[in-house]
Amino acid sequence: MSAGATLHATARLENGVTVDPGAVIGPGAEIGAGSVIAANAVIGPGVRIGRNCSIGAGASLMHALIGDRVIIHPGCRIGQDGFGYLPDRGGPIKIRRPAGSSSRTTSRSAPTRRSTAAAPAIP
Repeated sequence: MSAGATLHATARLENGVTVDPGAVIGPGAEIGAGSVIAANAVIGPGVRIGRNCSIGAGASLMHALIGDRVIIHPGCRIGQDGFGYLPDRGGPIKIRRPAGSSSRTTSRSAPTRRSTAAAPAIP
């Protein structure tokens, strides 16, 4: 782990993890062996990253489970609002498109609570 990186006391890193300067690893995060967390990346609370992954510079991961051998490109944002879900006290809520709108519409209509039992269907 590089000087200038921030690692929460409850985060768990397996052997061989590289954490570059400016990176932040949040509470309860888990990072698998051989993974690289580049400069200024932010790994949020409870995020799990598999083995031999590459998390690019400035990327931020929240509410995520990342498998083995995954590349997250620099500047990528995962688990943030703006991708069909908004954060809520009870968990993420899905934003539904108005009837008849195209997939390019940016309008947000009535949110509905997402079930945590299954992955959401892709509209």
